[in-house]
Amino acid sequence: MKTTPRLLAIFLMALVSTASGAETDDLLAKANGGDAAAQYDIGQKYAKGDGVAKNMEEAVKWLTKSAEQGNADAQMSLGALYVSGRGVPKNSTEAAKWYRLAAEQGRPAAQVQMARMHLAGAGVVKDDVEAAKWASLAQTQGEGQANRILVLVRSRMTAEETARSEALVRDFTGKKTTDDAASGVPLVAPPLESAE
Repeated sequence: MKTTPRLLAIFLMALVSTASGAETDDLLAKANGGDAAAQYDIGQKYAKGDGVAKNMEEAVKWLTKSAEQGNADAQMSLGALYVSGRGVPKNSTEAAKWYRLAAEQGRPAAQVQMARMHLAGAGVVKDDVEAAKWASLAQTQGEGQANRILVLVRSRMTAEETARSEALVRDFTGKKTTDDAASGVPLVAPPLESAE
């Protein structure tokens, strides 16, 4: 009865494949309906060839739809694709556009990338003040790479440039807090309910 385990394995693989196909079909239906999270997920599936044939054109299409709706994960993915030239022509200006949108939503990895881009003048104006602003914002969220950037950039900044950078950080933080409050994000977490 050596064939029984082999037949069982084939049956299980077919079952998993069917479930995965149904899951992908459901995700695609949601994405076609305008669900930004589903658009991001299906874009990732096409980029990796996960449950669908790998297709970077489709990946970029779905990631762009999601990013245009404000999905920060999709914005970061598009930024990375434009930096690497995977599925799209290399374009540092387009990469900076998508990274900036994610950075403005508070994503520390995108903020570090914006700091790097401003240090190099890649896709944006070379600007130590902006680089320090983005790195400072990322550092306050615990992004370790930000500290290295800050050490480098602050070593060559004047006192006036440092003050401008700190003012930009305060302005950004204040605006983000105001925007979050206006959109219903609580400024202070509600107290935990006791389990009685």
